[in-house]
Amino acid sequence: IGKGAKLACVAVAVMSMAGWGWHNLRQSNGLHFSSSWNGENLLRGNDTGAYRIYPEISLDRVMDSTQATIGDGSLVPLGDYSRKYSFADEWSWDAYYREMALAWMQRNPATALCFFLKKLWVTLFEIRHTPTYSSATEKLPLYSPGATILMAAWMLVARFGMFALIARALWDGIRRREAAKLWIVALVFAACLPYTLAFAYERHVVPILVFSGTLFAVLYGSAHKELGA
Repeated sequence: IGKGAKLACVAVAVMSMAGWGWHNLRQSNGLHFSSSWNGENLLRGNDTGAYRIYPEISLDRVMDSTQATIGDGSLVPLGDYSRKYSFADEWSWDAYYREMALAWMQRNPATALCFFLKKLWVTLFEIRHTPTYSSATEKLPLYSPGATILMAAWMLVARFGMFALIARALWDGIRRREAAKLWIVALVFAACLPYTLAFAYERHVVPILVFSGTLFAVLYGSAHKELGA
């Protein structure tokens, strides 16, 4: 990829973020480059009830339910947060839930660490479909057993593609001193990072896996053909 193409990509990214920031500044009198959903999503991934039901039950239930029943039959109290408050605008809503999440992490550092490790596992290694259930109390699987097996098989292959890309890029970057390849590793982990801080399900991870597998095929599939020729 030439220098001009790289600069064009950077320019598109910068212009997109600047446009989004300008829009938010006009609408809210505050400079925001992210989504106003981030505060609520952060709370879903940093809450005692959420920790106990994740990844079995959808974390949407933290916001709209008072309790959930997990696999061993235990009842888990949930916050039912969305029914308790109203906000002046979307950014006050974002800030309120973000502060709740940060306060919970400060009060519960050990649980927050365990929750982080759960989310890290789901983001990087889990092949089963998550969440298993959408309802807080009814154990109705989202997919048939056959579809669940097929999705797990696809995830296994896709996980292999992601780690093959990471391993090959690390080899090229460290052993062959191709420093640019290390940016591939950084890019994959940067894509995963938000989901380890908030929460991840299969639907969040799939785009990262597709990107990783496609990049591996483009970069190293063509290199293999050239060596074979």
